Formats: sequence, C-alpha cells, structure tokens
Amino acid sequence: MEEIDNRQDVIDSRDIIERIDEIESEMFECPDCENETLVGEIETGCEETGPGCCPHCGEGVLIEDSYELKILKALQDEAQGYAPDWSYGSALIRESYWTEYCEELCKDIGDIPSDLPWYIESHIDWDGVAREIKMDYTEVDFDGETYYYR
Repeated sequence: MEEIDNRQDVIDSRDIIERIDEIESEMFECPDCENETLVGEIETGCEETGPGCCPHCGEGVLIEDSYELKILKALQDEAQGYAPDWSYGSALIRESYWTEYCEELCKDIGDIPSDLPWYIESHIDWDGVAREIKMDYTEVDFDGETYYYR
C-alpha cells in the first residue's frame, strides 16, 4: 500500500487502518543491539524527531515510516470517536476539495437533476451549498490540513 498523506483530496478510513497495520507489522533491525522488532512494538517518546525506543536496548531508533505512523495514529485517534463508521469506511475530504466534493455529491444522490439546463446549473452557488452541507460534518486536522468527515 502506498503512503497516505495530507495532499490527497479524499481518504478512506479503511485505508488509514490498513496502512497503520502495514507499518506496525514491518520488521526493523535495531542498529544498536541488532535485534529484530516489529515497528508496532517500538516505544514512543524517546526523541522529538519521530523515532522511538527499541524495546530491547532502550536506544532511540529511527525507522523510515515512523513519522507517517505517528501522524496516521494521531488522525485515527482524533477522528474515530466521532465517526461511527470508521472501521467500515468513512470518507475524509480535504478542505480545498470540499466545494467540488459537495457538487459531485449533490449530483450523485440526485439532488440536482441530470437534465438540469446548463444556464441554471452554472448559476448555482456551490460555495454556499458546501457551507450548508459542512454543518453535518466534523473537522479534523491531518498534519496541518483540514479534512471533513462524518
């Protein structure tokens, strides 16, 4: 699975869960004690740069995916309490894509008829529609970017 980051317009919560599991199940070899350990078993909080501590020797270790794991876990911890469908699939929509997403949503669910004339559709205030729809969503910060979900 590819890395999940805050440049994606729409992220599925199941992809976040899968990526966390994937990273945590990777093995690494500690450069100090040479023991192999699952990434998920690394103790956090050794250094501020994102590495953790080897559970065998207690030394700080930097693994390639440690920052991604840290921000994905923070995102999941914050969002899953407000998204009852988190484990079944909840869409997180990036703020910069929000208006376009709302337009597509309205068309997909039939709120906007498919045969609406262009001269009417082109005058719909999609920013206003997006503001109204946003009231039903919760906001979450994902590494400095705002996402909406429900």
